[in-house]
Amino acid sequence: MLKVMLVDDDIPVLQFLQQTIPWDRLQLQLAGLFENGLKAYEHVKQEPPDLLITDIGMPLMDGIELIRLTKEINPDVMVIILSCHDDFKLAQQAIKLNVHDYLLKETIESETVVHLLEDWLQQQANKEASQMPLEAPLLPHSHKQIMKEQFIRSTLYNPVWDEAEWLGKARQFSIQLQQRPYMPVLGYVDEYRTARSKFISEESCIFAVENVVEEILEPQEGTVLFRLSMQEILLLFDSSNSLKVNDFDVVRRSLKQIQFALNKYLKIHLSFVLGDLNASFKPLKDNILTLMKSKEQRFYKEYGSIYKHRPFPYAADDLYLHYTAAVEQFQKIVLERKTEAIEAEVDHWLEWIRQNHYNPEVVKEWFLKMILSLQIKFKSMQHFRTLYSQEVLHRIFLDIENIYALRAVIIDFLQEAIAFTSQLYGQPNRLEIWEAQRFVAMNLHRKVTLEEVAKHLHLNPSYFSRLYKKETGENFIEYVIRSKMEKAQELLDQSTRSIDNIADSLGYDNKSYFNKLFKNFSGMPPNDYRMRFQSH
Repeated sequence: MLKVMLVDDDIPVLQFLQQTIPWDRLQLQLAGLFENGLKAYEHVKQEPPDLLITDIGMPLMDGIELIRLTKEINPDVMVIILSCHDDFKLAQQAIKLNVHDYLLKETIESETVVHLLEDWLQQQANKEASQMPLEAPLLPHSHKQIMKEQFIRSTLYNPVWDEAEWLGKARQFSIQLQQRPYMPVLGYVDEYRTARSKFISEESCIFAVENVVEEILEPQEGTVLFRLSMQEILLLFDSSNSLKVNDFDVVRRSLKQIQFALNKYLKIHLSFVLGDLNASFKPLKDNILTLMKSKEQRFYKEYGSIYKHRPFPYAADDLYLHYTAAVEQFQKIVLERKTEAIEAEVDHWLEWIRQNHYNPEVVKEWFLKMILSLQIKFKSMQHFRTLYSQEVLHRIFLDIENIYALRAVIIDFLQEAIAFTSQLYGQPNRLEIWEAQRFVAMNLHRKVTLEEVAKHLHLNPSYFSRLYKKETGENFIEYVIRSKMEKAQELLDQSTRSIDNIADSLGYDNKSYFNKLFKNFSGMPPNDYRMRFQSH
């Protein structure tokens, strides 16, 4: 039988657990009851427990030290913490020791403890059946927590046919909607990957967040917390205590306190989006669902924001009409190695995007396409490597939460590109090739000749022609034509400019010659190239 140790300097609590938990039915052996951590640890050294249920604040040795020393002897020990609200700071330290659950003495119920033990025993059975160690023990929910999650999921995702029945269930969680309106507030973890990395699992991360929030809200009667996901929580604030329609000062103060505590104890940041006061079930449900779908507005908010939800109309303008101009500007910055200009240019485009409220998904696609396009351009110059494969880039952009995270990604990419091109200037045998290709890229709008570039490099034209062919495997004039045709393809795809206008912008006075070069390069005339997808 698995061994259980109970440790608490509150004797009635020990007696309550000893007498009300069906240890024999659960096939658990109650190995000892101890009034302080030091006595318990002496027993641990002789007979390590499989399950430790311990208080935190105790004389001689507190629960934190007991948990740490017990885990040194038995790393797989399950730990349940018993605590009062006054022990909150210590409880946060215990969470980092990967405890399995945290129970408040004021609200402890035998059914809750039994449920936790049954979950743990099932995990042990699964572990033995698979004969493989679990990567990390999960934090079992308390029975009440499971009921709350089932209630909120059913409320949001299932039809409610009997509102009176729903109101009765809601009262179990102290929601008195028939007596006063409630304001929903959605909280979401900023920089979730970073926050998640501080904990052994997603479950332990959101568990820690919930404990901090509940500690702050505990004095405020009528405020209810629900978990929506591993990254989101829902708070329902009732309209008592001077909270009035369109007056959110009380709520904002509470949310500020939560943010301060989360940052202080867990180094985690939450943002909050506030809904409206709702006096009946249907508007409340609709308001919560609206907040959950408000990721467009979130995209433009700073970390740690507290803001009121509002409709978010998208820009009528097509973002891709400005794609070519942006690519050219960023390419110019890299080719001219203007590191000092990166942040200003990125901020210019992002501020313009923010002011116009473009769809966040379109914005991320726009910048991803731009980075991939720049990579192709630089690789074609045979001078560029990147740490980012296409797969990695797609994954990075998928995880971008807001415009500030996007800004960091774009700046990192451009700085990396400049850093690599700068290294080329320390390689004499490649310097001339790089400078020639840079000259072409900066002068695609006009005719570029081999003689002109050779003069720019202070080289004999014949020598430069042989050098370029040797180093790249391609004739210089072929490179110029390829660069111009790739640019023509981009302009045909990303703009509505006429073919004649595109030819002019690439330095071709003879339109027939341009059409011939384009067909040789692309396999079809310019007009067919532009229309190629419209028949599908």
